[in-house]
Formats: sequence, structure tokens, C-alpha cells
Amino acid sequence: MVSAHLLQMIITLLNARKSKILTYAQVGMTEHQFKAYRSLVLDELGKEGLESELAKLLDEGNHLVENRNGQE
Repeated sequence: MVSAHLLQMIITLLNARKSKILTYAQVGMTEHQFKAYRSLVLDELGKEGLESELAKLLDEGNHLVENRNGQE
């Protein structure tokens, strides 16, 4: 499936950016602040956040026309 491959490519790019974002934040925060920030960022951008939303978005166009229940 093309969208599964595309999703994996997007997640790979996203993971690289997450790492940079967290590194930049770590420079300016105490360890305690950084741990809380890291958790929030990973929740928003990770599997329960943006990654799952991207998966749903990419999957929207992969359904058979018969499953549309008459919608145009």
C-alpha cells in the first residue's frame, strides 16, 4: 500500500524533527522542566497524537467506493 510507505516516510522525518526540537529545549530548561516538556511534545507528536491523525488522514482515500453508502 502506497499510503503505508508514505506514512512511514513522514514519521521518519517527524522523528528527526522531534529529536531536534527536544535537543533545543533541553539547552534552555532545567532537567525537571525538560522531562515534563519532553512528555508533552511526544504525546502531541507521537503515536497517540499527530502520528495517528496522519495515519487516519492517509487512510481516508483507501476505502472502496462500495463502502461509501451512497455518498458522493
